[in-house]
Amino acid sequence: MSLVEISAVQPTIASALKSASAATGTDFDYLLKTAMRESSLDCEAKSRTSSACGLFQFTEQSWLGTLKKYGPELGLGAQAEAITQTAKGRYTVANAAQRTEILALREDPHVSALMAGAYTQESADILEGRIGREASEGELYIAHFLGAGGAAKLISAAEDTPNARADTLFPAAAAANRSIFYAKDGSARSAAEVHANLVAKHEG
Repeated sequence: MSLVEISAVQPTIASALKSASAATGTDFDYLLKTAMRESSLDCEAKSRTSSACGLFQFTEQSWLGTLKKYGPELGLGAQAEAITQTAKGRYTVANAAQRTEILALREDPHVSALMAGAYTQESADILEGRIGREASEGELYIAHFLGAGGAAKLISAAEDTPNARADTLFPAAAAANRSIFYAKDGSARSAAEVHANLVAKHEG
């Protein structure tokens, strides 16, 4: 789907993605493909198996962490200031009502797209440092899905131990995303198969 096509069908989302691309440097086409895969461009989409929500399916912790880090430079300083990180690394908001409001921003296409763009740039820097080369769009999507560290782990496994069971490498992700990690007959997919599945819609 092109910018012209999405503008005709979903003008608000098209505007959000275009603005986020300009603000963060993340490619518009990548943001569009990711949003289509994550939520089918449904700003209110909610996962049945995790806390993921919104256009880019940010989980609560991922959202709070990204907003805390990048909110100030993207016009969300007040929200970022309300987020604190515990000694154990979890992100919290002391005021319950404010926490609800901040998490609800995941359903705002403009804010969600900005955070996705910023998160992608951060992931690219980390992932490229791990793999020693520029990451492809498909590999950046793996980082969106598994985090940059998880993406590096899967890329390495797909190259070095392609037949290894992916669910043993990523048990939590497998439990929340069975259609990615298991075939229709219930058999576990290999690292190479999961890698191919995740990159397909970004590189096909």
